[in-house]
Amino acid sequence: MSSSPGSDQGAAPRPRQQPGSACEECRRRKLRCDRQQPRCGVCAETGVECHITPLRPPRGPKRGQFKALQNRVANAAALESRLTEQAINSISSEPLKASEENQERASPDLDGNADPQTHHPPTQTNLDTAGSRIPEWMRAELQFQSICDMLYNETRQMLEVLDTRDSEIDGLEIEQVQAWILLVFYEVTRSHSRRGWISAGRAFRLVQLMRLFEIDGTGGLLSPSNTEDWVALEEKRRTFWMAYLLDRFISVQNGLPLTLNEQVILTRLPAGDTEFQSVQHVQMGFLSEEITATTPTVMSPFAECIILATICGRALLHKHCASVERVYGHTSQDFWDRHHWINNILTQRITMLTMKYPPASQHIDPMLIFTEMVANTAILFLYKIIELMPCQTPSSSANVIEYKQRAVKAAGEIVTITRALSLFTQAKVYIPIYA
Repeated sequence: MSSSPGSDQGAAPRPRQQPGSACEECRRRKLRCDRQQPRCGVCAETGVECHITPLRPPRGPKRGQFKALQNRVANAAALESRLTEQAINSISSEPLKASEENQERASPDLDGNADPQTHHPPTQTNLDTAGSRIPEWMRAELQFQSICDMLYNETRQMLEVLDTRDSEIDGLEIEQVQAWILLVFYEVTRSHSRRGWISAGRAFRLVQLMRLFEIDGTGGLLSPSNTEDWVALEEKRRTFWMAYLLDRFISVQNGLPLTLNEQVILTRLPAGDTEFQSVQHVQMGFLSEEITATTPTVMSPFAECIILATICGRALLHKHCASVERVYGHTSQDFWDRHHWINNILTQRITMLTMKYPPASQHIDPMLIFTEMVANTAILFLYKIIELMPCQTPSSSANVIEYKQRAVKAAGEIVTITRALSLFTQAKVYIPIYA
């Protein structure tokens, strides 16, 4: 009697393999064992001993092991998040704590009988509030700090390999100079001043080999052509001027001679950031024209920073000349003539910069903040030069007093600017060499 379809559907499904455990030989050869006793068919055909392991540990993780692993991963993620929050809170609270301490030192004690203030540790609510003010990009910056040194070492090794190649000058790429400039910034910010200065020297020599100082000169190696668009040419200009700024700043800081000669520069000043990034073809003037113009015009913050750095470089040369004159005993009125000439140019640029960019707008642009810092640093540097000079006449003594008053005011401005800089982190560092 044939079974009906309904009875076939209700029957239990036939197992794929016989009950019991497969022998070790079939497991090793990944064959289906027929479980025959005392020897299965495969072992009987091959003539090997048929061995069965009756007790075998179950496959997969033990009971509750997978759940415990998930809990450990969750705890590790929570610990990492908590440590990141603590690091962010400590970073955000340090400038505030320092400013409060400075304010307490600066404010006089009006009530001599007043009890000393009791400082309470911050509560968790305050820490949470401070942490909530930290933007997401700063959190990401903290997470990737651990790989910075690794990327730096790999980049430096790659650049050193490029330096060992005996290639022609035409084979040098602008990206190689840009990479060295970025390495200098990283090394200086990481307090590797000596290494940063040596790396800067490599960048300067590459700039000279590629003749980036005469991009716009007649017959220059990198004069504009139909095959090179304006953006690529402007990028080379900006790369040169970044190296020029590094040369001025590092030389002024260490009191060393300048590397890039201002007198041979035939590269136009960089265009504004808006024109550069929107590819608006503009023709800027040369540095020598702008710094000696009778009616100068205010340019972009990057170009203004270049002019101010040039003034710092001229002040450094003025200091070196004064040192030589003092050694040979030739100190004369020429010192004060040079000093007043540099000071007049600096005063003119600062006045124009203040009129074009009010202080309220400077705190939203890191390049403007840095440019104002350079201007006030130049004032301090000029006073430092004359501070060690002997005052031979009453008029020179009056000049020293005047420059000292300006230096005190500039120092106060730098303190104000430093407070604005505390709002920015290294992720906000602006290096204007790329589109």
